[in-house]
Amino acid sequence: MKRCGSPELFREILLNGGKGIKKTDIGEQEIAGILDFAEDNEIDPLIIEGIERRPGIIRILSPETLNRIRVMKRNAVFKSLLFRRELQKIASAIPRNLAGKPMLLKGAALAGTVYPAGYPRRMNDIDILAGADFFADLKEVLLKNGYAGRPIGAKRPYTEKIFYEERFIKSAGCPDEVILELHKSLCEPTRFDIPVGELFERSVRHPEFDGIFSILSPEDMYIHLCVHLAQKLFDENLKHLYDIFVFIERGLADFKTVLGRAGIYGVETITRISSRLAVNAFRPGNSARYPFSGAPGDIAGILKERYIESFFDPENLKLYRFEHHLRLRQALLMPAIFDDLTDFAGFALHYGKTRIIDLISLH
Repeated sequence: MKRCGSPELFREILLNGGKGIKKTDIGEQEIAGILDFAEDNEIDPLIIEGIERRPGIIRILSPETLNRIRVMKRNAVFKSLLFRRELQKIASAIPRNLAGKPMLLKGAALAGTVYPAGYPRRMNDIDILAGADFFADLKEVLLKNGYAGRPIGAKRPYTEKIFYEERFIKSAGCPDEVILELHKSLCEPTRFDIPVGELFERSVRHPEFDGIFSILSPEDMYIHLCVHLAQKLFDENLKHLYDIFVFIERGLADFKTVLGRAGIYGVETITRISSRLAVNAFRPGNSARYPFSGAPGDIAGILKERYIESFFDPENLKLYRFEHHLRLRQALLMPAIFDDLTDFAGFALHYGKTRIIDLISLH
C-alpha cells in the first residue's frame, strides 16, 4: 500500500475540491503522491474530480501527470460503463415475474443512487443478492448469458464452501473480464443472522434497469456497508470507509432506525465502530458532530487514531496493521471464541489488553 505524503491535502481535495489549499502548499510531487495513494485505495476517480474542479491545481501539473490523470479517468469510466452494460443485459434476460428479486449490493447498488451513474465510485465486480428461493433461477440466467461458474478453490474457500456466495466470470464477448458474485445471504451466515426476507420486504427498486433490480433500503444498506467492512476485519481500502462516510455526511439514512435495527441483528457495535472509523478517516477531530459518536471507548484505542494513521503511513505502521489484522482474524475465524463474546468490543478487549495495546504504545 502506498504512503500518503499529506493526509490533510488528500482530504482537502477529496472533500472540498482543494478550495482551502494555498499555492505554496502544493506541487507536482504532492499531487503525484496523492494520486498513487488514491489509486491504491480505489478512490482515484473521486480525487480526480476534486483536482479537475481546481484550475489552479491543473495549471501546475506537468504534461506527464495530466496524461496520467486522463488515463486513470478513462479506465475508471470504461469499467463503469462495462458494468452498467452487463447489468442491462442481465436485466433484459431476467423474466418479468422475477422483477425485484435480484438485489444489487455495494458498488452496483451505490451506482446511480448515492453516486451518479456509477462514476466516480470505482467497482471491481458486481454483487447481487438472490436469496435461497431465487438463487437457482438467477444462476441459470447467468449461465445462459455467457457467465461461467468459478470452481471453489484455495483462494476463496470460506464464503463459497458455506454457500454464502458463488462467483461467476464472463470473458467472451467482453472488452474486459466481468466478475459477478451471486449471494444467498447478505453476509456470512455463520456469524451474522440477518434475515434475507426482511431485507426484500423493505427493499426499493433501483431507478434504472427497467425496475428489474431492487436495492436495500437506506438503513439496511448502511448496516450492510458497516458489516461488510467488519467482514474484511476493518482492513479494507479507504473506498469502503468513504461509502460509509458519504451516508453520514449527507444524512442518507435515519440513523436512529439504523441503530435499532443493528441492535436487533446483533451488529450495533460493528455499526458504531465502522461509523466512527469513517468519520475519523475523513473528518478527524469532528466525531462529536456526527451520529454514533458514542462508539465503545474501549475499542477506540485499538481501532481509532493508529488504525487511520496506518492507511496514510502504512510503512511505519505496518507492524501495527499486521497485528491488528491477525488478532481480528483469529477472533473472527474461531467460532467458539466468537460465540462466547457478545460483540466486537468484547473480543477486541479479549485480545486487545495483551499485544495490540502494547504495540500501539510503541509507535
